[in-house]
Amino acid sequence: MIPSPFHLCRSFSYSVNHCMEFLTSLYSGYDFTGKTVLDVGCRTGEFSAAFTQLGAKVIGIDKC
Repeated sequence: MIPSPFHLCRSFSYSVNHCMEFLTSLYSGYDFTGKTVLDVGCRTGEFSAAFTQLGAKVIGIDKC
């Protein structure tokens, strides 16, 4: 099981670039190509967009 970054960053506002840097450092060496990531509580989708740039298919869910 890979660690989740969400408990560390969800209370802050991050840009896609910041999320990308964070995810790249946390998951270095892990290939997301073809993997599906569920982003629960995706807010405006910064992490979803960053995971997409890493090659993942992303499903984002948030309450309205």
